[in-house]
Amino acid sequence: MVWQQGWLEMSVGIDEWSPRFLRLSSKHGLLVFFDQAAARRGEPERTIPFVQIIRAMRAPGLEYFENGVIVQLLEDHDVELRAPSHNDMMHWLSTLNMHCIAPRQHKGSVLASFSGVEMMAMAKQRGAMPNLSLPPRPESVDNMDLNIDDGYAESHLKKQVNPAASPAP
Repeated sequence: MVWQQGWLEMSVGIDEWSPRFLRLSSKHGLLVFFDQAAARRGEPERTIPFVQIIRAMRAPGLEYFENGVIVQLLEDHDVELRAPSHNDMMHWLSTLNMHCIAPRQHKGSVLASFSGVEMMAMAKQRGAMPNLSLPPRPESVDNMDLNIDDGYAESHLKKQVNPAASPAP
């Protein structure tokens, strides 16, 4: 099934763009054709399987204003594209992100055996993910010794808010 197809400009060098016919299909992933005739013949210039696509996002910088799309790949250079209109760009972004992330969960996928943490680590290694650190996990309420009758919680909170004002033990 073909989810989306159409003409986009693809970056072929620094400040060099060339029109390409792209097709996103359920069978082959993202196919890049030199022209529509090559698409009819089934001769893609480049095939990008779903398991290689991390995400599609709006391009930063000047390309942001020119309907730029960046397709981040797991093991290759990112693909930079420009859509002919804002609506086309939004449609490509949503279609790519909707169909290129979910297939990783299906059986038979190369990456189905990886956990989400492993997938994020691979993306982070490529520089596709920002360094995020989570705050330490708070102690569970079940493990806290709260003796409300003796004013323990109130005095404990005072120590946390204003440690200098708390009496020495």
